[in-house]
Formats: sequence, C-alpha cells, structure tokens
Amino acid sequence: MAHSTLHSSAHRPIAKDRLNVTGAVNLISGSPLSVNLTGGYNPGIGDPFDLPDWTTSLNLNGFAYGTGLRIGGAADNLNYNLQLPGLSAGCYWDLSQFSNYGVIVVVPEPGRTVWVVIGCAALLLRRRRIPG
Repeated sequence: MAHSTLHSSAHRPIAKDRLNVTGAVNLISGSPLSVNLTGGYNPGIGDPFDLPDWTTSLNLNGFAYGTGLRIGGAADNLNYNLQLPGLSAGCYWDLSQFSNYGVIVVVPEPGRTVWVVIGCAALLLRRRRIPG
C-alpha cells in the first residue's frame, strides 16, 4: 500500500471515511497510513475510527502502528507508519483493536479513569457510613 490518507470532518461525524477491501489488506513498513481530521472535527472520548475493513486478513509486513495507547501528533508519529493527529489534553488513541478489527478509539488518560473510579468508590463508602 502506498501512502494513504483517511479524512474525517465535522460535517460528517458519523460517516467517517474508511478503506474497504475485498480480500486481504497488506500494510507495508515504510508506507504511511495517515488519519487527518478536517473541517474543525475534534474527536471526543469514545469516538471509534474503523480504518481498514477486510474480508480475509490483515498482513502487517513490518507496518509499525504501535500498541496500547498513543498520543498522536508529529513527535509521536516519528516512530510509526500509522500517522495519527494529536488529540486534546487527556485523550489518547487506543490501538488495542487495530490488528484484529482495524479499529482505533479515543480514550481518556488512564490515570484520570483510575481517579474517577476511586472517587466514586469513596463517595459510595462515605454514603453507607452516614447513620440513617
């Protein structure tokens, strides 16, 4: 696959662009796949991006997309063939489903989620201790 670019815009937030392939998708090391956000579109937490869809298999052939979480942006993209735009503060790209389904999702910073859960648990525990 030569350099490919997928665009999502504020004018089409539900109908995100994707690459549909009948058969196998062959990604190759050194051939970037770029995700560009246009028209002022700024993805929020939980927004999924279904990039390539294939019917038989995804062959990475050394294609570096990263694993786990990435921040995107110029500095982050230096290490990968999957070129992702930077996100607003506290957001990350979750790439855990990319090699199986071609999907990446915007997620909150892991530390923030832990603190929210701890805070909710503390509120629930405190509520139980108040005599009724």
